[in-house]
Amino acid sequence: MIERGYVPDSGPVFAKVLQAAGVSPITARRLDLGMSLDELSMRCGLDRATLEQLEDGGERPSRSVQEQIAGGMAAPVDRLFPPSHGR
Repeated sequence: MIERGYVPDSGPVFAKVLQAAGVSPITARRLDLGMSLDELSMRCGLDRATLEQLEDGGERPSRSVQEQIAGGMAAPVDRLFPPSHGR
């Protein structure tokens, strides 16, 4: 279990390990960047509660929200929000 607020050494391998462990791509990328939820919130203009819901596997956000988050993390949208099958 990953404790909130703990940011271990970052790097691409770390992000892949997190994703393999079932951590969302948003969380993996945020931790890879050494970024807190508060910092991501400021960078993308979304409130922390919304980001927490998305990291915890809430509903798929609209394309505009996906773009806000991706912009705040300097990552392609499809990296953080892989295409859904059947959508």
